[in-house]
Amino acid sequence: MNNDVSLTDKIKSMSRDELIKLQAFIGGLIDNAAPVADAAAPQGKVKAKRQHSAAFVEIKTIKGRRYAYRRWYEGGKFRSEYIGPANE
Repeated sequence: MNNDVSLTDKIKSMSRDELIKLQAFIGGLIDNAAPVADAAAPQGKVKAKRQHSAAFVEIKTIKGRRYAYRRWYEGGKFRSEYIGPANE
């Protein structure tokens, strides 16, 4: 359990920009992970739709201000999700 505490401490000490990048990285891992089968779901063949590329964070400057966006490809389309202002 010591590893969990040190990981928590490391995350708590990260800057906002580092946390935004971590959030996008974890989001990409979740998007690419196979779904967990629901115990109440009927048993049988389950096809998992998997994403082929991981998400990434893009920092855009608009009217002199920086904003973070999570970007990824899904179903052949480029997707984007606004994360929030990016601090320097």
